[in-house]
Amino acid sequence: MNPPLASREDREALIAGLADGTVDAIATDHAPHEPALKDVEFDRAPFGILGFETALALALEELVHTGRLSLMRMVELFTTGPARILGIERKSRLVKPADLTIFSTTHEWTYDVKQTPQQVPQLALRRPALSKAARSPRSSLAALP
Repeated sequence: MNPPLASREDREALIAGLADGTVDAIATDHAPHEPALKDVEFDRAPFGILGFETALALALEELVHTGRLSLMRMVELFTTGPARILGIERKSRLVKPADLTIFSTTHEWTYDVKQTPQQVPQLALRRPALSKAARSPRSSLAALP
């Protein structure tokens, strides 16, 4: 990641900003690299991780299920927040396809790099199991309870 993850105090301030509205959106850069480029000393490896494929699951587990954010606030941070910043007005219409993601807040899922399109190790994900999390809309949809 560039900039790298900051101190615990900075991360806590960021989460507080997500909760109180100071921060308007959650987004990912999605900057994967070939395994050979990442399989070097840490300070020689290029910045970037697979953020898109785990962002929703991690937000559910680390923010919603811990009570730090409501589910509605998390959804807003991923959807209408970025749209508002970019000046995109989206309205549901019967004649147009919808921007829609279906996910479960209770389906248990384990991240498996072998099932991702890029198959690049997720170095920032210290634990592969994401309990009560959602699969990426890109990989497959989680079963609804």
